[in-house]
Amino acid sequence: TAVNGIKDDLFQGNEDAYYLTESAFAFAASAMIPIGQASAAGNLTFRSGATIIAKEGISTAAGAGAQKVTTDLTGNQTAGMLAGMAASAATAKGLNGIEAGAKKLEKPKLVDVGAGIENRGLTNSALNKFEEIRENWIDDSKAAQFRDTLNQYAQQSVDIGACATKDKFYQMYANRMYHYTDEYIEQLKSPYLDSGASSVVNRRDLENAFTRFETIGRGEYGNFTTSMMEDKRLLYNESGELVGKSMIETIKGVDPGKYDSGAFQYCYDSEFVKSADKLGLVNVVNGNTPGASSLNIPGGKTWAGYEINYSETEMLMPSIDVSVYSSSDVMDAIEKYGYFEIKNPVVICQDGTQQKINGTFRIEQIGE
Repeated sequence: TAVNGIKDDLFQGNEDAYYLTESAFAFAASAMIPIGQASAAGNLTFRSGATIIAKEGISTAAGAGAQKVTTDLTGNQTAGMLAGMAASAATAKGLNGIEAGAKKLEKPKLVDVGAGIENRGLTNSALNKFEEIRENWIDDSKAAQFRDTLNQYAQQSVDIGACATKDKFYQMYANRMYHYTDEYIEQLKSPYLDSGASSVVNRRDLENAFTRFETIGRGEYGNFTTSMMEDKRLLYNESGELVGKSMIETIKGVDPGKYDSGAFQYCYDSEFVKSADKLGLVNVVNGNTPGASSLNIPGGKTWAGYEINYSETEMLMPSIDVSVYSSSDVMDAIEKYGYFEIKNPVVICQDGTQQKINGTFRIEQIGE
């Protein structure tokens, strides 16, 4: 068994304290990035001699804390998730992240200390499963990122209430079966019900959907989406301008060049999501869901490599039957009107049957 002297001696096995401090140091180290490079990367620009580097650097702790506090105060899960996402993305606008983490560590209870300590055997089982199912398109560099960051994402899953412990996270990944409480699933759904759902594809994906598969999604298994509010926050800068293609690729965790042929956004309005949810057609993603790769992790959020602040929630929307349309219909409408849309579309249920539901599905080109 590996021994971590700093964690075991200095922090007396309190893993929460250890990782909080580790995150603060990691964030502080990022201050060494030259100011020009940091600005170009969308990161914090530091003032010379200022001591502001760790003010909200612990994205997962800050996000989880902000989400919980806001939800408790307002009784509104969507408001809580918005606050959590904002805190996760924040850089140095306040001491909230560090302070929230510090308060969490005050007078730790014995049960809390032990709850976060992972079983090395379960960790290894998860990593072995990753190597077993790893796809060919995942190169050694990306695989190394996955191994390096898996513990960080395990901690995130605990912080947001998806998994009771990191052990549960690793166990779920190894089994490829993800189980969440009904309360957490409703929490995941909340921003989708309020803002709608979103998915970003390239031109080939779009053309195949209409000419080859005749569905938006994988038949009865549905389509992977994130909430519209998250995509609006991440895909557009403070001026409302779309970020560059390379940034979209980073946010979506796809290979470089994915959107060279153009980026298109599938937009499901909130009425669509609510109608689908009433029929039980809005579901969480499992490790064995068709289309889920080895990079799909427990927690209901995407893996975004080292950029954990780009990790988005993920849910399945029902597939849409588009057999009566052609890809030329779509492209002609986009060229003429700026979008293609289907009102009250026919969706494919999990048993393969079809049903017309209320709402609007729209396709927009967001990248040339």
